[in-house]
Order: sequence, then structure tokens, then C-alpha cells
Amino acid sequence: PSVEKLCDRVVLLEHGRIKGSGPAREIIDLYNRLTQGSSLSSLTGATVSADKSSIAPGETLVATWTGIPTPGPHDFIGMYRKSQKAERGNYAGYAFTYDGSEHFDPAAVGPASGSLNFVVPVGTPPATWELRLFSGDPSVLLARSEPIVVRAVVSTDTGSTSDSLSFSS
Repeated sequence: PSVEKLCDRVVLLEHGRIKGSGPAREIIDLYNRLTQGSSLSSLTGATVSADKSSIAPGETLVATWTGIPTPGPHDFIGMYRKSQKAERGNYAGYAFTYDGSEHFDPAAVGPASGSLNFVVPVGTPPATWELRLFSGDPSVLLARSEPIVVRAVVSTDTGSTSDSLSFSS
């Protein structure tokens, strides 16, 4: 059974704080916008962007983020296919926004904004991808970037050789 069938009113919590409260359909729509919608940044105030809109596996882009409300050591940027659900995991690659030596110290405070070099992993298939900014543990999706097209790697090797072939019977 769905939430809408079981409940007239719903409360949406994020890290123990009320993110929304009201009629079930209205809060379900808010939840969907927060987890998958294109207006995510306008809801959270956070942003993430890349300095390139097209890239090949193995190349580096600069990822820039702003507006992490409560920065910590578990905040990260992941590269996801644009069509994938907004979940942690199932990414081509990721990078933490905080790289201090106290990485797993829960009291550590990371930067609310900044930039980092992000290498698109070799083997990333050609497709339309995006960067996603997550905060906290458990992770909460804060922002999504504009699309990034990962191009196929074009080999300059023709595959031909000048060696002669010989056959024997």
C-alpha cells in the first residue's frame, strides 16, 4: 500500500527536522522534487556545477559546489547517469568535498562551498551524466548539475601493422 492510500496527512523529515507537512499528495510531490526533480537547488539552496559539458573518460573536470547547510566529513559529489535515481551508490565515481585527515571524525566540519578536480573514471560509458552533491551520513541529495556528455574514446591507432603474414600447410 502506498503512503497516499494509508494517510491523509504526511510529515517529511530530514535529519530529524520537518521538511514539509500537509496533505499526502502535496508532501509526496515535495519528496519527489527533493529526490529527483530538476528544481532541487531552489529547494535546498545548494548548487553543484562542472566546468565542462562534454568530456572523455580519463579527463578531469572542475566540480564546484555551494550552499551545504551543515558541512561535514561525509559530504561528496558523485557522477551519475542523468536517468538514474538519486541514490548513493551506482555512480561512475565520487569525491569527498572534505579531504582533511579527520575524514571520519563526526565532529569535523567540511567546507560549505569550494571546488575540486574530478577525474572521470576510465571505462565510464558514453552517455549523459550529471554531478550530484550529497551531504551527511545518511546522505541527502542537495543539488544536481547541468548535463555532462561523456564521449566515446576514439583510438588513433588504426590497428594495422606492416608485418608480413606467412602460412604453412
